[in-house]
Amino acid sequence: MARVLPLGWDTPEAAMHAIKKSAAIVFVLAGCASVLDAAADPRKAFVENWEGARVAVRRTLHALVYDEHGRAGSVTRGRHEGLTVVTPLGMYFQFDGRDNESDLIGFDAPRMLTAVSDKYRRARALDVGSYQRIEPLMLARYEPGTEFVVQGVRVDRDRVRFYLAYGEEAGGDPEEVETFLTVQWPQVLSPAFSERAEIERLVGQFLAVAEQP
Repeated sequence: MARVLPLGWDTPEAAMHAIKKSAAIVFVLAGCASVLDAAADPRKAFVENWEGARVAVRRTLHALVYDEHGRAGSVTRGRHEGLTVVTPLGMYFQFDGRDNESDLIGFDAPRMLTAVSDKYRRARALDVGSYQRIEPLMLARYEPGTEFVVQGVRVDRDRVRFYLAYGEEAGGDPEEVETFLTVQWPQVLSPAFSERAEIERLVGQFLAVAEQP
């Protein structure tokens, strides 16, 4: 049976060449669209610039290592919560609130263990004893020189958070990170993300992009 080729394609080889050429054009156009999309969204461009970067700690970071207990007896062990928050005016430590509790804020990292333990002690059903909803285990310190991969970056209404993990690639589960660094901005971030340079300056107090081997 004779093969019917589109007009201008005299042989199967010519047809295949044209198809490959068209696919290459589509690929290039898709790449251009991605670049334009990032340029149109400065927050997305910022996130893409940082995710996957290898960084070295310049100033000690802290994380609370804890077990999380449910009412039914379930336990999630060994979670890490980054405590370090930096602002244009200084830094402090914060444990994000759970169960409709407010955030816990302090200026002494070791005292955060006691504060979290006290705040998340819960009464058991029928008022029979109590259990520790959040059970602090230890305070982890990541000293200067420690290397991480930026596993993810989240830009919220008035803050930016860098999720840090050991490993080679970004894109993992944020629940599995070693720690995170939070930049808290004093007001709502602008749509144009004009605060980027200052935010990166604050990040630079704690993290430096590691030199590639």
